[in-house]
Amino acid sequence: MSREKGFKHPKKTIEKMRNSAIGKPGTNTGKKFTKVWKENISQSLKGHKGLEKSKNPNWKGGFKVGGNRILKRVARGTYHSYARILIEKKLDRKLTQKECVHHKDGDWKNNSIKNLELFSSHSEHIKFEQALNKFAKQLLYGKLALHLKPELKKLLTKVK
Repeated sequence: MSREKGFKHPKKTIEKMRNSAIGKPGTNTGKKFTKVWKENISQSLKGHKGLEKSKNPNWKGGFKVGGNRILKRVARGTYHSYARILIEKKLDRKLTQKECVHHKDGDWKNNSIKNLELFSSHSEHIKFEQALNKFAKQLLYGKLALHLKPELKKLLTKVK
């Protein structure tokens, strides 16, 4: 039975459903829990103390892949871009939100310091990328292509 978006049951129907669920298996309505039982549940929800971080078989060193970048765990549930962390360590300061880290070879998995470059803003980074793309197109198809050595021309045509 399909209902329209935003459909709400009448209050009388909600009350009937609530009353029909009381005392049935799987509901906690009306049950009294002892203090010991509550403490046991609380401990189990906190996680296993012996399986924190590196002791857990699923631990991957605090790294995960998110979108098109590698993220490093900095606090419980908080991850930062690993490339930004490396640049911050190199410069010995925190990066501002505006600053942007660029991978020179275009491979976001390659986080070696030699491959990372810092831009003061995202717009500056975009302008650089656009200029690089324009140069590559001129190199492949434009005036610059005429002056290339024949061996290099063959190599570039294979890449296409």
